[in-house]
Amino acid sequence: PEVAPDYYEIIKDPIDLKTMQERVSHGYYDTIQKFVDDIDRMFKNCRSYNKKDTVYFKMAEKLETVIKPFLDQLRE
Repeated sequence: PEVAPDYYEIIKDPIDLKTMQERVSHGYYDTIQKFVDDIDRMFKNCRSYNKKDTVYFKMAEKLETVIKPFLDQLRE
C-alpha cells in the first residue's frame, strides 16, 4: 500500500511470491492446479496493474516466458 496505494482498488484478487511461499509452508497447494493458478494470477495482476512500458510489465513477460515450460510440465 505504501508503494502503490491504488493497487488494491485495481487488483481485486492479489497474490505474490511471499504469500505463495507461506502457502507452500502451510500445505495449501494440495494440487498442482492451485499452484499454477496462483502463478498465472500473479502474472495477470502484474500486467493489469502496470503499463506495458514499465520494467515490471516487461520483467513479468520475461519471467513468464522462462517459467512457462515448467508450468506446462506441471499441468501434464
